[in-house]
Amino acid sequence: MSVMAVVAWDEQRRWVGPGAWNRSTLVNALGRCTTFRGAEIKRLARRLLSKKLMEFDIASPGEAAHAAHILESLGAKIVIRNAT
Repeated sequence: MSVMAVVAWDEQRRWVGPGAWNRSTLVNALGRCTTFRGAEIKRLARRLLSKKLMEFDIASPGEAAHAAHILESLGAKIVIRNAT
């Protein structure tokens, strides 16, 4: 399994304004690439939109590109790596 890590948040990296993405869009993107469901995935999305540094397992690295795009547009620095 792979891991997506948000290693930094930088306002200078963002290219969309606050509120450009709603939580449900991020929840749907995370739902396609992780094994989280229901309240777990909503909690993950809320923490990410609150600009927390964190890492989480992703089941589908190919599907993770959309979630990574959303987060990067908000100023996140994303690293995807294989879990050891």
